[in-house]
Amino acid sequence: MGALVFTLGALITVITSGTVFLLMGFFLIGMGSGPFFPCLMQDTPNHFGKENSQFAVGLQLASANIGCVVAPPLFGIITAYIGYSMFLIYLCIWLAGMMIAAESLRRKQLHG
Repeated sequence: MGALVFTLGALITVITSGTVFLLMGFFLIGMGSGPFFPCLMQDTPNHFGKENSQFAVGLQLASANIGCVVAPPLFGIITAYIGYSMFLIYLCIWLAGMMIAAESLRRKQLHG
């Protein structure tokens, strides 16, 4: 559901015009991406075992902080050379990364 809301927000942001639609699109992007991180953190003991969960949560938090620091300037560099037309593609790459991570953990848990 989060991925669908994210995708809807990305499409609204890129396809429509006007401040209200832009704000609504960004709101939906945030709402859609919001569940990924807490859900992955909650399932960490199930995926990595209780004995490894503290280390895994530390890596998750470090990765999230690195992503928050790297993602905005990276898009700024991209727009300096290509322009804002890459925004939807940039969002889709991040969405695909989140979905691949979640699905690979789910498959690992199913197949042990």
